[in-house]
Amino acid sequence: MPKNKVLEICCTNPNCKKWFRSPFFNYNLDNFNANGLKGLRSQCPTCGNMITASKKNIRIRSLINDELDRIS
Repeated sequence: MPKNKVLEICCTNPNCKKWFRSPFFNYNLDNFNANGLKGLRSQCPTCGNMITASKKNIRIRSLINDELDRIS
């Protein structure tokens, strides 16, 4: 099965710390540069906290198509 990559952000709220899908990137992440996220903010869907993206709280996950359908 083909794999897709998903960019995720971790909530910085100490009571939440949930990972969620980034609204910033929906394209090929093979040559991703985290510096492009510097200063961008997103709202955590779990607690509502506004998160500033940085190298410390992002990750790229490889997902099989079935997993991608479940989190979409």
